[in-house]
Formats: sequence, C-alpha cells, structure tokens
Amino acid sequence: MTGARRHRRRVVMFPFPFRSHIAPMLQLAELLRGRGLAVTVVFDEMALGLAGSGVPFLWVIRPGFVTGIVSDALPLPEPLTAVVDNGMGKVTSWRLAHPAIGGFWTHCGWNSTLESICEGVPMLAQPCFGDQTVNARYVTHQWGVGLELGEVFDRDRVAEAVRKLMVGEEGAAMRDKARGLKAKASKSVEDDGASNAAIDRLVRYIGVILNSKNLMLGL
Repeated sequence: MTGARRHRRRVVMFPFPFRSHIAPMLQLAELLRGRGLAVTVVFDEMALGLAGSGVPFLWVIRPGFVTGIVSDALPLPEPLTAVVDNGMGKVTSWRLAHPAIGGFWTHCGWNSTLESICEGVPMLAQPCFGDQTVNARYVTHQWGVGLELGEVFDRDRVAEAVRKLMVGEEGAAMRDKARGLKAKASKSVEDDGASNAAIDRLVRYIGVILNSKNLMLGL
C-alpha cells in the first residue's frame, strides 16, 4: 500500500464570521469529507474545545455577519448544542464590557486588544496575520495578561487553554495583571494622563508644521 493510500489528505479550513462565509464553508467541509478528505474546520474545533473544557462560557459572535442563516443562528456542533441547552454556555452578541466576563478569546487585533485591556480582562490569543502576532506577543510575554493557543490547534488544546485561563492559578495571576493594566489605561485618559499629553503634543507638532510651511486651510 502506498503512502498516499495509507494517509488521508487533510484540509484545514478557517471560516471568518466577518466575511459572511461560515455557513457555506461548513457545507463545503461536509462535501469534502464525503469525498474521503480529512477536514478540520477551525470553527468546529473552537466549538468542541469549549464544550470539552467544562468551563462556563459566553461566545460572542456579532449579529448580521453570517448570511443565509435564519436569525443569525450558527449551525453549532452537537456537543456544544448540548452544553448550551444545559445552561453551561451561551452563544450571543453580548459585548465584552460586563463584570461576568473572565476571559476574552481574541485574534489580537489592536482594537480588540485595547478593549480587553481597558476592561481588565485577560486574553486567549489566536493571532492570524499582520500586527496580530506582535500584539499577541505583547499580551503573552510582555504584559503577561494572556495565553496563546499556538500553531497546533485542536479541541484538546482549546479545552486545556480555557481551563488554564479561567480556573488555574496562572489565569488568576493574569487577571490581576489585567486589572492593573486597566487602572493604568484609565489613568492615561484623564486630563493629566499620558494619552492626553500625547494628543496635545501631536496637535502642537501639527501646528508647528503648518506654520513653518505657511499653509492655509480653507474651511
């Protein structure tokens, strides 16, 4: 038997909600599985990992970004559906800013990272491209307020990371550091804070440039 016959070809699929193609991607995955391919859908692994973690969770999926599905309800894998039905989890469009939130699973875009810091919430980092990898490095290694899932992505790894962040001692330490960053972020936007001071310097710098070039702005 040849190596091609011994090992099934594997496909890893990354459906992104904001591109409105989760539903067709899941349908494509089923078609590929029916043709003998081993298909790993990251959305499924996320869902099944949460179901297997044993930790209560709130999964926020913004409404209106998945087309072709009634009431924005995603087709969840059966184990996760059972967990939701038992009250251990909830899939919702709820926002991050709520005292019940103990962790934030994020791709580490800068806006998401700032929002998490400003709310004092530790992060489970899953960067994809661009600045996200750098931001994730700051979150995990520089600030110590998150864990990175890493390149090996499956439901067991997800369940382990969720438990570590939510109920482990390491997660508790990250939560304390996240609260400290929140306090610093709040201080920075006060009248005498570093953020306001930086904006004032930027305004003065722009004024100097405009004056030096003798520019006139028409309103």
